[in-house]
Amino acid sequence: MSKKILFISDTHGDNTVYKEIIDCEKADLVVHAGDYHDFHFSSPHTIVELDARVDHSILGNHGLGIKKFSKSSSLPSNEELMEEYIGDHKIIKFDYLTILLTHIFDFSPRSMNGNIGNVEAFRTLWNEKWNKIIEENEVNLIVQGHTHVSEIKKYNGIDCINPGSVTMPKYPNETGTYIIGTLDNNHISFEVKNVKHK
Repeated sequence: MSKKILFISDTHGDNTVYKEIIDCEKADLVVHAGDYHDFHFSSPHTIVELDARVDHSILGNHGLGIKKFSKSSSLPSNEELMEEYIGDHKIIKFDYLTILLTHIFDFSPRSMNGNIGNVEAFRTLWNEKWNKIIEENEVNLIVQGHTHVSEIKKYNGIDCINPGSVTMPKYPNETGTYIIGTLDNNHISFEVKNVKHK
């Protein structure tokens, strides 16, 4: 019998839409790739509780902002950010899968505080840290969020997906998106689905 996994991300304080998706999809596993809170240095935060039907989640940069950085008078260093972002991950075992769940997997200077210096050296260190985690845990699926753009690709031969955002999509997504993974006989297939409101 096949099994269904619902992957969602970047709901940014809006509980309504993804709860409708959970109701509709009736998945065997629900995974949220972070940023269910909404954090801003200059305006009030939106802090929410995740629906109890979400089986696994991580904070994301907005959640880390509220938990770690909101009480600080200065921005964290890029080294501190790297440790927090990479530390914000989970290893999930489900069926034959070993899933690395994180919010920011693909390195982007825009995710940091600027003034990185040698960007390529920083990128290399970032990738080395992730590669060690992947190898030590024998990961065969990577799930990330952050970009608000849905994507299904390979990273060093490993499936790597991004559900996009159900509430705040970015170009080229014209509507909110999420991903359904269907497991059947030690194989998983992925489908990007557009958000349909009731």
